[in-house]
Amino acid sequence: MTLFSELKDKIPPQLFTRITIFVSAVVLIVIYPAMICFCPGKLPHLMGLTSHTDFYQYYAGATVVREGIWDSLYPIPKPGIYDQPNHFEPVHKTFLFNPESASREQAFYPILNSTINSDCAPKLAADFPEGVGGMRYIYPPPTALLVAPLALFRFDTAANYIFPTISIWFLWVLIYFAARIHRLLRQGDSYSEGMLILAGVIYALNGQTHIQGGNISPMLSALIAFGAYSMARGRLLAFSCAYIPLVLFKSLGLTWLVILAMNRAYWRSFAYIGLITVLLNGIVVGLAGFGVYKTFFSLLPLIGIPVGEGIVPALIQYYGFYPHTLYLVLNAACLGFLYYGYWKNTPGRFSSSLAQSSPLVLMAVLAGTMALFCLLNFSVWLQYCSNYLFFPFLGWILQEGYLARGRWRWFILGGTLFAFFVLTSRQAWLYLLGARAFDRYHTYLVEPGCVVVIPVFFLIVVFRRLFFCAPVAAPTVSR
Repeated sequence: MTLFSELKDKIPPQLFTRITIFVSAVVLIVIYPAMICFCPGKLPHLMGLTSHTDFYQYYAGATVVREGIWDSLYPIPKPGIYDQPNHFEPVHKTFLFNPESASREQAFYPILNSTINSDCAPKLAADFPEGVGGMRYIYPPPTALLVAPLALFRFDTAANYIFPTISIWFLWVLIYFAARIHRLLRQGDSYSEGMLILAGVIYALNGQTHIQGGNISPMLSALIAFGAYSMARGRLLAFSCAYIPLVLFKSLGLTWLVILAMNRAYWRSFAYIGLITVLLNGIVVGLAGFGVYKTFFSLLPLIGIPVGEGIVPALIQYYGFYPHTLYLVLNAACLGFLYYGYWKNTPGRFSSSLAQSSPLVLMAVLAGTMALFCLLNFSVWLQYCSNYLFFPFLGWILQEGYLARGRWRWFILGGTLFAFFVLTSRQAWLYLLGARAFDRYHTYLVEPGCVVVIPVFFLIVVFRRLFFCAPVAAPTVSR
């Protein structure tokens, strides 16, 4: 009997999973937050809070709600920037760049929420002086209600202790529900569920989490996993509560509405989503009136400017190329194939019960929409790939590898391991191989991996499931 067989006899998969859940909870819910609060200097550089870049806008929204200064929620564009032709120049000038067209195209203007391009409203600057030099608030008005509790604390406390702690807690929620998705798909206990949890801990301590910049992405990643799991289980109120913040913060999941409409079992979620939407907007109107919406929609063309490290902003930055119509056609075509694949693989779509629906197919189409978001959305940062795609749907893609045979199994599991390596090995490159190796790892692995390779890999596996695999029956037991 081998050592592995002896361990399997002593530690069955259910016990192994429980051990990993306990260990992950101790590390992420207790130890990590305690270090943030009591000895942040002991944290490795890449695990600590290195800037408040994105947090400024959340706290600005919270301050507006606390002080009731809704007329100061949005930044004031500086004169001479957006009211005249821009003078954009790409890094590389080619035939793709048309200076005359670019001088009038909104996509080539600079981002609004930068201190260079906009000013903080005077009332907000008086109540939140730290925010004068930080990123401006550019989210929809109801989003300010979601971040309002942050204003219960001083800025330094909220930025350095409260927000990072909540973020790491949400990463544990992400790991837990990614594992629950895997358990649902496996229909029972497995060692891979516990291994997934350990992989999530490695990511939380060593990956592109976005905690370092004070961003909301760790919380949204947890809501994606929780929402997908709730959707598969038919817990539509829970799904709807998770769905609203995804849309308000990053427009994540807008394409899920079609999936909800295509399956009668999900129709009740429209009532929940509509009720929550009316409630949040009703509160804003009651507190601020309609003027804040007028301001938001007047600034929306400036807010929706391509920015980040994705394909769309990169083509603009390097070549001055923005084929807006082509992006719309590509998005529509890919979404159309995803929707059709879901339609043909869901024979019980006209039933009010989920009994005939396959959660494997549902997870595939949800992962496909997130992969498409990371690939072609106008605003994409490297951390989106790990937070919105890879780890929320890690349980699904592991199950696809388990079900596949031959070369497909090697492709899926090998691609998953490669993606995990790319997304979690940055501290090893920095501390073991030095800054030069880290720069090369970031340039040649992380950037193409997060922007193109991993999203395309997920889309390949998604389309394989939807169009080239035998139908998978819905679970016969409820878990």
